[in-house]
Amino acid sequence: MERRCAGCSARLVQVQAETITADACPSCGGVWFDAGELGALARSRPGTLTSIDELNVTPSFSGPGHGSRNCPACSVPLREFEYPWAPGIRLDACSRCQGIWADAGEITQIEAFVARHQGLAARPVSVAPAVPEPPARPAPPTAETDWQRTMLGRMQAAENFLSRFRR
Repeated sequence: MERRCAGCSARLVQVQAETITADACPSCGGVWFDAGELGALARSRPGTLTSIDELNVTPSFSGPGHGSRNCPACSVPLREFEYPWAPGIRLDACSRCQGIWADAGEITQIEAFVARHQGLAARPVSVAPAVPEPPARPAPPTAETDWQRTMLGRMQAAENFLSRFRR
């Protein structure tokens, strides 16, 4: 099924970042993340989210702002919420499929917030259009820091919040 932008109704295109395939709007720069994808990318290498935003932002478009929007995946109305990993940043979520819509620039703001709290500077990484690849081996487990445990707890709280709207 063809996905349409929640902000401007343009056809979304797939972009690959790390092991995640997101849907981006080439017109307004918004990005759709299926359930769990944004959290996974927020926990990945610094620069990943910024690279997606930089790839998609159209300089002449100022963004649609928040308002009445429908889910690109299942067409139900999206609900605005504050992203728990970056307080003050408001995103839109689908109560049915648990996906998240981010307007142009919002995922860069999330990464900047996360980087400030990790003491890292956001560095762009390579992001390319989605291309099927053979399955990759899972990364070896790493030790979690207190910060990571806190952020994982916040993400789980957000997912619990969104699951209340599931029907």
